[in-house]
Amino acid sequence: MGDEETALELILESTARLCDGPVRFHQISNVDSSYVRYHDSFLEHGYSLRITNCDMLLDTSRDWDALLAEMDSSRRRAIRRGHDHDGEVVEEELTRAVLSEMHSNYTDVAERVGGARLTRAFFLELRNFPERIKVFSLHIDGARRGLMVFVLDDERSMLHYLCSGVTEDHFEHNASELIHEHAIKWAIDNGYETYNFRGTEPDFRNGLFRFKERFATRAAPSLTWERGYPQVALAALNGGRVAHRWVTSSTPDTPETLRERTAEIKSRVVGQVFS
Repeated sequence: MGDEETALELILESTARLCDGPVRFHQISNVDSSYVRYHDSFLEHGYSLRITNCDMLLDTSRDWDALLAEMDSSRRRAIRRGHDHDGEVVEEELTRAVLSEMHSNYTDVAERVGGARLTRAFFLELRNFPERIKVFSLHIDGARRGLMVFVLDDERSMLHYLCSGVTEDHFEHNASELIHEHAIKWAIDNGYETYNFRGTEPDFRNGLFRFKERFATRAAPSLTWERGYPQVALAALNGGRVAHRWVTSSTPDTPETLRERTAEIKSRVVGQVFS
């Protein structure tokens, strides 16, 4: 206990010394819920807790039929409809052509859903990690109808879904459901205990959250503790976050909503400056 507490103090004190000059913010982020045991210590050092993301986990120590039975009926129907097509999910070799196609499709997906994008160079680099990377694709009538990239995490007995190359043109074939089905079965057959659909916003109204939740997953929150240097810098950052959501929102604002959002920005900044 004493050694652990001393080690944590040294880490946090060293971090504070390093956060100087142009460095104004620091985060401690993880998806291991056991880190919550440090929560009070983080608060005592000026950190604030945020939960902006969660992993969606499926227990693949169980057999496929048991998992399928617990999935939402909409997922089971989509999988059945997918099997109505004369297609097959296969493992692809990590060739330049396959990874280039993956990047092209992935870019189309990213433009549709938004968010940060991985570069073509990133995908081509995956060729150097064949022991860690799997690419599964749906083939129908001799053509690929969507691809997905997966990461093998042997240390934690987990198969991670990394990203999708399933475009809108592939929706009619239920490519997402079929590739996930294949990957889940592959994880079960190869002894992986967990299938990780990876991150999404922890919001039941979010379409991506609902899509993954309907595979009978459980949400594992990503806990993020952060602080500013000086501490008031975090207040400005949070005000900027609210303003960014305001500007990028796809929903037109009424005058009443504009006043409410302006008041929210002010209260976030003022409240944290004097907290």
